[in-house]
Amino acid sequence: MKTSATNYAACLRQDILHRAETYVTSRGLEPHVYRSRGEVPTVLFRAYESGGKPCHGNFHDESFAGITLRPSWVSRLEKPHSGKRRCFLDCDASTAREMDSCTSSDALAMNIFCHPSSITNQSLARIFGFDPLPEPDFGFKANLPFAVGGMEPRSTEVDVRLHSSTRTVLAECKLTEPNFTACPRAHVERYAAFDQTFDVAHLPQKDGQFLHYQLIRNVLAARHHEASFTLICDQRRPDLQEAFGTVVSAIVDPRLRLRCSVITWQQIAATLPMSLQTFLSAKYGIEGHEDPSGATDGLG
Repeated sequence: MKTSATNYAACLRQDILHRAETYVTSRGLEPHVYRSRGEVPTVLFRAYESGGKPCHGNFHDESFAGITLRPSWVSRLEKPHSGKRRCFLDCDASTAREMDSCTSSDALAMNIFCHPSSITNQSLARIFGFDPLPEPDFGFKANLPFAVGGMEPRSTEVDVRLHSSTRTVLAECKLTEPNFTACPRAHVERYAAFDQTFDVAHLPQKDGQFLHYQLIRNVLAARHHEASFTLICDQRRPDLQEAFGTVVSAIVDPRLRLRCSVITWQQIAATLPMSLQTFLSAKYGIEGHEDPSGATDGLG
């Protein structure tokens, strides 16, 4: 099924930027925000203290409290913003952080998985095939090997890894990102087992590049780590789900193909405490939506 010419990413981004400005005004957070340059600036939030407690406008209070208890999660907050320095005023350029952005899919994931309720949330655990849900690893280094030996010098970074003694799930999180990027064929073909993993002729290509590169890398990571791969995206992004289906349909091994799935933020939201659902609705327009079929393989 082909999507229409609608720019789903731009529409969703516009909605979230509008919601962010409303959120800032309604909660008196203007002293604790900064903005990118541009005709329609992105709202970014700074950490601050309120009533002796650390707070952050981009995070639910309980989620942020949970983050502050784990050094590895705190260090994730320091991930530099991927935007160019020219995207920010000079006073913000060197300190801009990815997790500060109102459109950050990583911050959205941390709001959910770092909330104290996630440990005992059986409905959330079931979505990902666990009981109970293991503690998440953010920015997991996949360290994919090359066919000629050695491994990639800059590791493929998996947004979220959920790992137990019996199951591993690698998750790619998306929100307003326009696509999964493209990469030259020669670079992608260096990966070990690439041509054993995919029917290469069926992978989308253009101008000497493979499209949906991030999905290809995640599938290779799932094979390498004997894991499942899940794309977590908004149900308002059928373009991303279509791209997922295209890449997964090119997987040679049917067992690996079955370990790949799509879960929407809306499905996840339906399992969360009401206060967190209210937060996600206000900040992202994500309304809980229960899907009795659970995760989908993106092919049907």
